[in-house]
Amino acid sequence: MAQAQQPTSLKKVFKTSLVLAFIGTFAVVLIGFSLTQTSAENKRTIKFLEIAKDAQPNFEKSLVLYTEQTQDVIIHLLELRPDNESKYIEFISEVEKIGQDLSLNLKIDSYQSIADPKVPAASEQKTLNYQIAFFGSEKNLNQFLSKLESLTYLIKVDMIDYMDLSLVEKNENTQPNINIRIKLYTK
Repeated sequence: MAQAQQPTSLKKVFKTSLVLAFIGTFAVVLIGFSLTQTSAENKRTIKFLEIAKDAQPNFEKSLVLYTEQTQDVIIHLLELRPDNESKYIEFISEVEKIGQDLSLNLKIDSYQSIADPKVPAASEQKTLNYQIAFFGSEKNLNQFLSKLESLTYLIKVDMIDYMDLSLVEKNENTQPNINIRIKLYTK
């Protein structure tokens, strides 16, 4: 009877050993695969850090260059903003001169802009708002805007309302078909 039990227990030991060997092999392969991926990721990270060491000084140099140029631009923009009444009048005179040079009969009026509720009051810019109206063609409009753009002032064209000449009745008291709203930024 002892001999009959031996092969059964030997089979059990062999089966258990086989299961444990399979589990061990699976664990070793899984751990080996994970270690390979971790090693490859570490190599990529080391390479990235070597490149990043060189990039840091370059970034700081470019940041210095950028801020220096920004300061120059800010100074230039501040120079484009009139700061007193005589310069405001000078601006209006230059706009009127553009009209004369282009043979346009300009009507220039100032208007009060409505504050945008979405913009905080502290961030609103100081501006003088003007509405310019005249009768002319699309070519006149383009010429006027081109000359206006060439002025040495910080100006924003806020609105352009143009009615095509084919839709406008021509008579001696021709009403303006072009209305432009601009903002002159001041100090």
